[in-house]
Amino acid sequence: MNWDAFYNDLKRVYWVAINPALRSETRPDPPADEPPVPDELWQAISVIFPDPEAWLHNPIPALSGSTPIAALAAGKLAEVQGCVMSVAGFFLPDPSEIVPWRGDD
Repeated sequence: MNWDAFYNDLKRVYWVAINPALRSETRPDPPADEPPVPDELWQAISVIFPDPEAWLHNPIPALSGSTPIAALAAGKLAEVQGCVMSVAGFFLPDPSEIVPWRGDD
């Protein structure tokens, strides 16, 4: 699966299940000395990981021990995306268990 298909599935299945007040479209208050995190990547990691900031700053074996933020600074967006896609299935519930957000019906 490529990034676009993965991201579209993530948005279609999981993003819609999150309370809209808790959805984070862009990385809030990024440090000025760090590279930008593309919005699509931020949305994906904020759905998958309980603490997306911690994930960005922890060494990842699949990134040769680099942190995702360092990999982004080195221009390795595709590698970071690949890492996210490879672990998503371990963190996300089965799509059949997901119910879109309906508010306080």
